[in-house]
Amino acid sequence: MDAILLAAGRRVTRGDGAHVLRLKEAERALPDDHGTLFERLDSHRDLRNEASYHAGVVSEAEVEVTMQDAGDLLGIAEAFVEGDA
Repeated sequence: MDAILLAAGRRVTRGDGAHVLRLKEAERALPDDHGTLFERLDSHRDLRNEASYHAGVVSEAEVEVTMQDAGDLLGIAEAFVEGDA
């Protein structure tokens, strides 16, 4: 997401809520609608928080979906940075 933000001339610094803000700002910076993907990415962020800070368990299926969505985001970011988006 930082690549999208930097290519758009934006930057989100550390702090409370920075991950959520990165998601929102990256989505806003993109010319096409990727709302569904960003909603899923936010859900993945919640799962990560639960696993990291509350000893929650994330299923293998959830990990696979997260990895697929991360790959989709990388493709979108690459196209945006290269000016193909």
